[in-house]
Amino acid sequence: MFYVNGDDKIKDVKEKLRGGEGSVVFEKFFPDDKLPKSYKVFAEMVLQPGCSVGRHEHRGESEIYYVLAGAGEIDVNGKTLQVKPGDVAVCPNGSYHSAKNTGGGELRILAMIVYE
Repeated sequence: MFYVNGDDKIKDVKEKLRGGEGSVVFEKFFPDDKLPKSYKVFAEMVLQPGCSVGRHEHRGESEIYYVLAGAGEIDVNGKTLQVKPGDVAVCPNGSYHSAKNTGGGELRILAMIVYE
């Protein structure tokens, strides 16, 4: 078992992620070398108002977003979804998606990328 105290998350800031606007903060629960082999990413993404993750495709992997806080838009394969806390969006293998904070506060998303 590997335990991480929530206060010890590893912060990684990405500017204009995948061609998006502003910055996205990844609060990683584990160092990359401690993730189970089937996971590529397991982190909380934090987007400030107006910030976004640009449209990108997943090949050989799927991504799951679970909205923790805030409001935003997630586009999966051209279908735009208005999301709020408790919502889940899945970008399956071979699909594309993007995300944007459209609210007035932080958009927090638990993001998991799992290899097929």
